[in-house]
Amino acid sequence: MNILLLEPNRLLARQYKAYLEGEGHEVMWRQNAQTGIGAADESKPDLVIVELLLAGHSGIEFLYEFRSYGDWLNIPIILMSSVVQEIAGVSETALDELGVGAYLYKPELTLERLGRTIRLLVPKA
Repeated sequence: MNILLLEPNRLLARQYKAYLEGEGHEVMWRQNAQTGIGAADESKPDLVIVELLLAGHSGIEFLYEFRSYGDWLNIPIILMSSVVQEIAGVSETALDELGVGAYLYKPELTLERLGRTIRLLVPKA
């Protein structure tokens, strides 16, 4: 499976990327929303994992732009952050509207939980 990972933290990105590649996935990593759309066009992802707090544009802003492309309406999305959803001000309505399948709280996130979440969202993963 092709995964687009938008994560500004290099250390975390390396950990996620190594784990996901070890699980047999191809991972394209970008640090910000501005390069994310081009990367999505290039990689044709089967899944997008987005950090909420990106430099320049937020993960939510990226997702609104991402979903504006008709070909990408059904691609599963995982939104993650070091901020709990309620404090981040991300409503369930917005997540539903954007087709976000999971919101993961990074301080409690393990690589195994990330893998389980991916398998739930994309059963063939």
